[in-house]
Amino acid sequence: FLHLIENHPDLYGPFWIPTTVIFLLFVTSSLAGSMAAFLSGKTWSYDVTLLSLALSTIYTYVAVMPLGLWGATKYLGSPVSLVQLMSIYGYGQIAWIPVSLLCITPDDGIRWILVLLGFIFSSLFLVRTLRSLLSPGPSAVASRVLPLCALGAHALLALLLKIQFFSYSVE
Repeated sequence: FLHLIENHPDLYGPFWIPTTVIFLLFVTSSLAGSMAAFLSGKTWSYDVTLLSLALSTIYTYVAVMPLGLWGATKYLGSPVSLVQLMSIYGYGQIAWIPVSLLCITPDDGIRWILVLLGFIFSSLFLVRTLRSLLSPGPSAVASRVLPLCALGAHALLALLLKIQFFSYSVE
């Protein structure tokens, strides 16, 4: 990824990919909830708070994580730009697009597997890209510890997505 963007990171994809993820999280979780209610013979009520939850979760994640990592890299003396980190985090969310679409399935086990796969693919992209970005820097801590911290935060994001958007049951 880094050899493609070189010294020209953009913010186009890092804006539109998370925006698409937000839209799909809301639409697919609403659709899946209505289908689950229909299949269970229950009434379904529209939950617009899912949109604000998706918006705040995804935009906060793709803004705060790069900002925090940028601050840590500046403290540790690594020459990484904030735009590079925002680009990495924005493009790293692309795995959640197919996961959102496929998590409409009524089987909770399959949804767990899909979220795990989304976590694995997006984490591999994130950690590999961060390590290669940070490795030429002067600090070994930056190239080893910061990707692990990013991985931990990404695991929390995946768990939050599963619990908040992909948890419904068909009885």
